[in-house]
Amino acid sequence: MSGEIRVYLPLQPEHLVALQHGEELETGLRGFAVTEQIRRALAGDDVEEQEFLALQQAASAARATGAVVLIGAADVPATALTQAGNDGPALQVAVALEAKDFASFHLDDAALGRSETAPSADADESIDLSWYDVSEMSQILRHLIT
Repeated sequence: MSGEIRVYLPLQPEHLVALQHGEELETGLRGFAVTEQIRRALAGDDVEEQEFLALQQAASAARATGAVVLIGAADVPATALTQAGNDGPALQVAVALEAKDFASFHLDDAALGRSETAPSADADESIDLSWYDVSEMSQILRHLIT
């Protein structure tokens, strides 16, 4: 692996607060990216479909913890990523992340009251996510606090 890889990280509101204040997020965060496993599963599909699957894996992992589904899409050096555990597609990030490392944030529509259905644990069901630019961290936090 070389260069940077887009990694989708389940986050907590506290992470956004830290980023807003110019703080770094700790090393060891777990995330999801387009891996060989995804490339094989979606052979022939375009890169956007592969990225969508990685984003959905992150959202499902967040939902499984019972926490709000808040995902940060960060560009991480490939050399800073290792497999998290023996099984599954999760990766561990071995560098601290700053706001400049993030490309966007994604918030579960259920948290915004926009989803028609209640959150489900069904792994085959897509989780509806709203996209936010990095400059909109305050707006995301307002949604989560109210």
